[in-house]
Amino acid sequence: MKNYKIIFILLPLLIFGCSSNSFDKTTDKGLFKVQLILNSGGLKTGRNKGSLKLIDSKGKPVDGAAIEITPWMPKMEHGVMLVPQVTDNGKGSYSVTDIFISMKGGWELQVSIKIGANTPNPIIDNVKFEFPDVQ
Repeated sequence: MKNYKIIFILLPLLIFGCSSNSFDKTTDKGLFKVQLILNSGGLKTGRNKGSLKLIDSKGKPVDGAAIEITPWMPKMEHGVMLVPQVTDNGKGSYSVTDIFISMKGGWELQVSIKIGANTPNPIIDNVKFEFPDVQ
Protein backbone atom coordinates (compact mmCIF):
# COMPACT_ATOMS: atom_id res chain seq x y z
CA MET A 1 0.00 0.00 0.00
CA LYS A 2 2.93 2.38 0.66
CA ASN A 3 4.02 2.16 -2.99
CA TYR A 4 0.63 3.48 -4.11
CA LYS A 5 1.07 6.53 -1.88
CA ILE A 6 4.40 7.28 -3.53
CA ILE A 7 2.84 7.02 -6.99
CA PHE A 8 0.00 9.36 -6.06
CA ILE A 9 2.49 11.87 -4.68
CA LEU A 10 4.92 11.68 -7.61
CA LEU A 11 2.41 11.47 -10.46
CA PRO A 12 1.34 15.14 -10.29
CA LEU A 13 4.99 16.17 -10.13
CA LEU A 14 5.76 14.13 -13.20
CA ILE A 15 2.80 15.52 -15.10
CA PHE A 16 2.88 19.15 -14.01
CA GLY A 17 6.51 19.54 -12.97
CA CYS A 18 7.88 18.76 -16.42
CA SER A 19 7.58 21.78 -18.62
CA SER A 20 6.44 21.24 -22.21
CA ASN A 21 8.65 24.12 -23.30
CA SER A 22 11.85 22.42 -22.10
CA PHE A 23 13.85 20.05 -24.29
CA ASP A 24 16.91 18.18 -22.97
CA LYS A 25 19.57 16.45 -25.06
CA THR A 26 23.14 15.26 -24.86
CA THR A 27 25.49 16.48 -27.59
CA ASP A 28 26.69 14.16 -30.36
CA LYS A 29 30.07 13.45 -28.71
CA GLY A 30 28.57 13.32 -25.21
CA LEU A 31 30.62 16.30 -24.01
CA PHE A 32 27.67 18.44 -22.91
CA LYS A 33 24.06 18.28 -21.79
CA VAL A 34 21.90 21.01 -23.25
CA GLN A 35 18.51 22.15 -22.04
CA LEU A 36 16.59 24.29 -24.51
CA ILE A 37 13.73 26.28 -23.02
CA LEU A 38 11.35 28.05 -25.39
CA ASN A 39 9.25 30.87 -23.94
CA SER A 40 6.26 30.14 -26.18
CA GLY A 41 5.93 26.53 -25.05
CA GLY A 42 7.37 25.12 -28.25
CA LEU A 43 8.76 26.20 -31.59
CA LYS A 44 6.24 28.25 -33.59
CA THR A 45 6.23 30.23 -36.82
CA GLY A 46 7.50 33.76 -36.41
CA ARG A 47 10.02 34.94 -33.82
CA ASN A 48 10.84 32.67 -30.91
CA LYS A 49 13.03 33.27 -27.88
CA GLY A 50 14.14 31.33 -24.88
CA SER A 51 17.25 30.10 -23.15
CA LEU A 52 19.85 27.35 -23.10
CA LYS A 53 21.43 25.72 -20.09
CA LEU A 54 24.76 24.09 -20.75
CA ILE A 55 26.55 21.65 -18.43
CA ASP A 56 29.56 19.45 -19.01
CA SER A 57 29.63 15.66 -18.68
CA LYS A 58 30.45 16.04 -14.96
CA GLY A 59 27.40 18.21 -14.30
CA LYS A 60 29.23 21.53 -14.01
CA PRO A 61 27.81 24.66 -15.71
CA VAL A 62 29.76 25.79 -18.78
CA ASP A 63 30.38 29.51 -19.27
CA GLY A 64 32.06 31.29 -22.16
CA ALA A 65 30.91 28.94 -24.90
CA ALA A 66 30.49 30.24 -28.42
CA ILE A 67 27.03 28.92 -29.30
CA GLU A 68 25.49 29.12 -32.75
CA ILE A 69 21.90 28.09 -33.47
CA THR A 70 20.76 27.35 -37.00
CA PRO A 71 17.04 26.92 -37.72
CA TRP A 72 16.87 24.35 -40.54
CA MET A 73 13.95 22.88 -42.49
CA PRO A 74 15.25 19.46 -43.67
CA LYS A 75 12.42 18.64 -46.07
CA MET A 76 12.85 21.93 -47.94
CA GLU A 77 16.66 21.96 -47.42
CA HIS A 78 16.83 25.57 -46.26
CA GLY A 79 17.30 27.71 -43.21
CA VAL A 80 16.43 31.33 -42.57
CA MET A 81 18.21 34.65 -43.11
CA LEU A 82 17.91 35.91 -39.53
CA VAL A 83 20.67 34.55 -37.29
CA PRO A 84 19.56 33.74 -33.72
CA GLN A 85 21.41 35.75 -31.07
CA VAL A 86 22.90 33.93 -28.07
CA THR A 87 24.04 35.80 -24.95
CA ASP A 88 26.10 34.25 -22.14
CA ASN A 89 24.44 35.07 -18.80
CA GLY A 90 26.93 33.12 -16.67
CA LYS A 91 26.57 29.93 -14.63
CA GLY A 92 25.87 27.89 -17.78
CA SER A 93 22.84 29.97 -18.74
CA TYR A 94 22.45 31.55 -22.18
CA SER A 95 19.56 33.64 -23.50
CA VAL A 96 18.46 33.15 -27.09
CA THR A 97 16.53 35.63 -29.24
CA ASP A 98 15.56 35.92 -32.89
CA ILE A 99 14.88 32.25 -33.58
CA PHE A 100 12.83 32.99 -36.67
CA ILE A 101 10.74 30.23 -38.25
CA SER A 102 9.42 31.26 -41.66
CA MET A 103 6.79 28.58 -42.35
CA LYS A 104 4.84 25.66 -40.91
CA GLY A 105 6.28 22.17 -41.12
CA GLY A 106 9.19 20.14 -39.78
CA TRP A 107 12.13 22.14 -38.40
CA GLU A 108 15.38 21.51 -36.57
CA LEU A 109 17.37 23.78 -34.33
CA GLN A 110 20.98 22.81 -34.94
CA VAL A 111 23.16 23.92 -32.04
CA SER A 112 26.94 24.18 -32.35
CA ILE A 113 28.95 24.58 -29.14
CA LYS A 114 32.56 25.71 -29.19
CA ILE A 115 34.78 26.11 -26.12
CA GLY A 116 38.10 27.91 -26.57
CA ALA A 117 37.15 29.34 -29.96
CA ASN A 118 40.36 31.38 -30.15
CA THR A 119 42.68 28.52 -29.21
CA PRO A 120 44.51 26.12 -31.53
CA ASN A 121 42.38 23.15 -30.39
CA PRO A 122 38.86 24.28 -29.52
CA ILE A 123 36.36 21.78 -28.12
CA ILE A 124 33.45 21.49 -30.54
CA ASP A 125 30.25 19.49 -30.19
CA ASN A 126 26.77 19.67 -31.67
CA VAL A 127 23.20 18.79 -30.86
CA LYS A 128 20.00 18.88 -32.88
CA PHE A 129 16.53 19.57 -31.53
CA GLU A 130 13.77 18.32 -33.83
CA PHE A 131 10.33 19.86 -34.15
CA PRO A 132 8.33 17.73 -36.62
CA ASP A 133 5.16 19.87 -36.76
CA VAL A 134 5.76 23.58 -36.27
CA GLN A 135 2.56 25.62 -36.59
